[in-house]
Amino acid sequence: MDMATIMLIDEPTRLRELLSSILRMRGYAVLECDGGQDFFKRLRRVRPDLVIVEAILPVMSGFEICSTLRRDPILKDVPTLMMCSEKHHLLKGGAWREHVPADEFIARPFGVQELLVRVATLTRPVPNVGARSG
Repeated sequence: MDMATIMLIDEPTRLRELLSSILRMRGYAVLECDGGQDFFKRLRRVRPDLVIVEAILPVMSGFEICSTLRRDPILKDVPTLMMCSEKHHLLKGGAWREHVPADEFIARPFGVQELLVRVATLTRPVPNVGARSG
């Protein structure tokens, strides 16, 4: 099985460097993007298996990036994991599911194991239900 390709969208920070290193050590191919414009430019060449995006970004927020992906007929099924501060108002009572166009939401600070479990779940191949066995 090929390794999953993850596009990580965040400002160039130590956290982004750390996340990239951890994911690469686990065998994932990681492409770092500085924001939405960089991400959408790279999408012309690469289709990721997972997008990890910071919610609060300059120019184009993580919310806008995920919404744009969801409207694209070719990319709408690419799984997304949004990161945000644990203090964000959307985390209160699980309200994020109603307002965030992402498959998963992870609050900072988070543990490495929590991140890796979510990434593994989101990059797991979906069985082909309609497939026939020979």
